Amino acid sequence: MALYERNGIWYCDVTINNRRVRRSTGESNQKKALATAIALAATAEKGLLRQRAPKLSEVGEAFIKWVDEAEENGRLTRNGSRYYRNGWRLLKQTPLAKMQVNRITNDDVKAYGPKGQPYSVNNAIRTLRRIFSKCETRGFIHNAPKLQTVTEIPREAVYSKEQENELLRLAPQPLRDVAMIIFDAGMRPEEVFRVRVADVDLITKYIQVERGKSKKARRRIPISDRCMEILKARISGKEATDWLFPSKRAKSGHIVTVEKQFLKVREQMKLDERWVLYSARHTFGTYAAGCGNVKAAGDALGHSDATTTFRYQHPGLEAIRDIINRKNAEQGTGAVN
Repeated sequence: MALYERNGIWYCDVTINNRRVRRSTGESNQKKALATAIALAATAEKGLLRQRAPKLSEVGEAFIKWVDEAEENGRLTRNGSRYYRNGWRLLKQTPLAKMQVNRITNDDVKAYGPKGQPYSVNNAIRTLRRIFSKCETRGFIHNAPKLQTVTEIPREAVYSKEQENELLRLAPQPLRDVAMIIFDAGMRPEEVFRVRVADVDLITKYIQVERGKSKKARRRIPISDRCMEILKARISGKEATDWLFPSKRAKSGHIVTVEKQFLKVREQMKLDERWVLYSARHTFGTYAAGCGNVKAAGDALGHSDATTTFRYQHPGLEAIRDIINRKNAEQGTGAVN
């Protein structure tokens, strides 16, 4: 066994069963590198270490097969399998997919990994962690890198009436129409993107959502008067199977994001990262709760239970302020000049 240093990292060179194996120990300390090299040699002797580690794309597809089997056997919940499938969908679109798994570092993930909302980025990172765990078990890598997730900012901000009007005024198309539908129908952005002409009933004034992330996602949502106008314009001249928001570039045939447009508008409005497009859905939930019927609000939002709906509600505190002001007025202790 031989150790050699390259760019501050120690590598090992060992021959096992007439096969030469060279690997990075990932260590900058020679003593630690020696211990790692011995462990690598033991792994190689068992026939578990390949001369050339597979690319992430190869391992990822095998991982998804494991996910399918795990769900079928009851070892993984449906939501869990859906989470990992989406994580892999995000990963395979990045340069990481073409890299060998034993060469991917935390810095690589930061530089070349998925970009976008923190929740989606973390979805990909947690999926990659699970893939690395499988790679360790099979000897493709010895020490999986410690991947760091990003801070997730709670998507609980609610737009004021003034902010909503300003956003819609500044928004270019298709962001403007997408945002207005979310504000007035409480649909998830991806649900809006997938609407077909046949899903819109202008006579009864309802939008039919065919599928989504929860069991109750399939639902009918009432259409507001202002949404009626934009829906009429988008439906005009189209076939029933056409998308409401078509895209020639997307494989799906419909748009899949308006993130770039939204970020520019948010910057113009001088809003921080707490405000995302999804906040329009929270805003809808707040006003929907005003009807006094939590079940109706939950049905419109596509929630499976009332607990989730409560998180979307942000009842105003103005009523409390009014009560305190009335109490102070009655006591003669109003505003002090």
